Amino acid sequence: MSIPVNFNLVDGVPMAFTDAVWRHNFTSTIPVTVIHAGEVYVTTGTLVPKSPTEMGEAVRKSLDTGGSASRMGTRTAGDHEPTATELANLGPELGSCAIEFAFRPSSAAA
Repeated sequence: MSIPVNFNLVDGVPMAFTDAVWRHNFTSTIPVTVIHAGEVYVTTGTLVPKSPTEMGEAVRKSLDTGGSASRMGTRTAGDHEPTATELANLGPELGSCAIEFAFRPSSAAA
């Protein structure tokens, strides 16, 4: 199965934010192949539930390292950069979990 996901880099950890049903495949660590920036990584992925505060912080950190707000489904007025607290206040709309991947990209480019 192949599923495109939005790449997020949070504190050097690559992850995908999702509430899609397929996330339950990752309730235990499973092997996956990730293609990022043209490189293939044979690695593992693990589902990590996150509180609204943790999601707000993770999304803010992803945005700070080149993550795309529009690909994450968030929009802001003008040039406003949302804070972690503002993002956390979106609650369930922001999501409630991430799949963390056990590889480190050779490039931090998103």
